[in-house]
Amino acid sequence: MTTRPSIDFSQIVTDAGIPTTEEALAVVLAQAAEDAGSTLSNDSSMSPFWRWVRAVVTTPVLWLINVFLTQNILPNLFTATATGVFADLKAWETNTTRKDAAFTIGNIQFNKTNAADAVTINAGTIISTERIDDNIYQLAVMQTVVIPAGKAFGLVPCQAIEAGMAYNLAAGYYNILPVAVSGIDSVTNPVDWIIQLGADIESDDELCLRSQNAFTAVGNHHIDAVYRSIISSVAGIRADQIYFKNTGDVLPGSAIAYIMMESGETPQAVLDNLNDYIMNQGYHGHGDIMDCQAMPETQQDLTATVYPIANLSDAEKAVLLSDIELRIRAAFRESTDFDEMTRTWPQSLFSFSNMAQELHNTLPNLENIEFSLAHIQNALDIPRLNTLVVNSNE
Repeated sequence: MTTRPSIDFSQIVTDAGIPTTEEALAVVLAQAAEDAGSTLSNDSSMSPFWRWVRAVVTTPVLWLINVFLTQNILPNLFTATATGVFADLKAWETNTTRKDAAFTIGNIQFNKTNAADAVTINAGTIISTERIDDNIYQLAVMQTVVIPAGKAFGLVPCQAIEAGMAYNLAAGYYNILPVAVSGIDSVTNPVDWIIQLGADIESDDELCLRSQNAFTAVGNHHIDAVYRSIISSVAGIRADQIYFKNTGDVLPGSAIAYIMMESGETPQAVLDNLNDYIMNQGYHGHGDIMDCQAMPETQQDLTATVYPIANLSDAEKAVLLSDIELRIRAAFRESTDFDEMTRTWPQSLFSFSNMAQELHNTLPNLENIEFSLAHIQNALDIPRLNTLVVNSNE
């Protein structure tokens, strides 16, 4: 993920010769008094005069310097460090606005008990995940649907009960009906189930990254920056999760925009809408052929052998194995939970020794863990779990 710089504005102020401590400011005030021809016979810090100076001069001035100037004014002068409403104002300068939160919408597969029966799925029916990092994600059926007789299953449009990116889960996570539906044996979210991506309110980092990109695209020449600006305007797509591949050697003027998600697969419906907008509605450069595609994937078979600490009960061991599996799956972008886990990225090395350390940091019942892979070297692709086996050495 692209990160914004961290700047020590306090040091910048100090280097500029501006006093930032009570002692330094006292020296400046004493010199100012002397330059004005005032002679102070009692310069003790306990004198009534200096107590008065501290109350009405020193304390307010230091607040203005150390809080108002260095923590609020200076950081918010720059897109690289602006936050909150100031980030919105900086984004306005490049005609960029913060993206609102959005609800995940997608098709859930309802599998019948008997294909010969017609089954009604009522609006408001809830579909849940298992608990993930103390969270249970739920979808609700958007409108009443009848799965006709003769069909073994039906795809039913559902919407997340709350807005947010965390609901964009990979296939198979939504598999629980808290309240049974007559005639339905099981539910699941299939591959490519999402119609509309869910999204959080755009963060300051994400907004300022798009604003920075928009500045480079202000000339409106159709270079990467312009296409990145168009694509990242869609809720749920980050500007730093778009990768371009120039294919002009194959077809002049052509390029591919590979798009990845924070979690789950890139929905085909989103790609179709982007390609229609760019190519069919004319938002492309003269002679350009831009094709938006999902980031290519590599399939990985991974086995994790877990060594629990001594004297754990069977129940505690089962919880440990489950916690490890969920964290590994999150690292492979199947969910947005477990922020402590490093995610996979294209064009980078994914280290399992680093993953082991992150698991040790959060799971005190873990004595040791061994992986069947040492690392994954990613090209312009994203690794996915083809199979994952997490077992105990006991």
